[in-house]
Amino acid sequence: MNKVSLKYIEIAADKSGLSHYAIAKKIGVTPQQINALKHRDIELKDDALIRLAQIAQLNPLEVLAEKHIQNAKGNAEAAFWATLAKSKAAKDSLIDCILC
Repeated sequence: MNKVSLKYIEIAADKSGLSHYAIAKKIGVTPQQINALKHRDIELKDDALIRLAQIAQLNPLEVLAEKHIQNAKGNAEAAFWATLAKSKAAKDSLIDCILC
């Protein structure tokens, strides 16, 4: 069972001191959706995961890559995300996009 979202919710809560309820509001999901992550094999959508990475003060691309690597349908897709996560240009581009 893939729980990348839950892992980063806990990291964000620890680093920010925010409750799961407050995190849910900040990333644009409902508290019920956060609760559903605990009980079903689902993940946050990429936009919410990017906002979560920002709260956790982590590189959004690395967080996204971890989710996509775990959900990859094959080795080629996993390798693509792993390579992208290591790319400084991709990280800089994503961060520039987020900040604009």
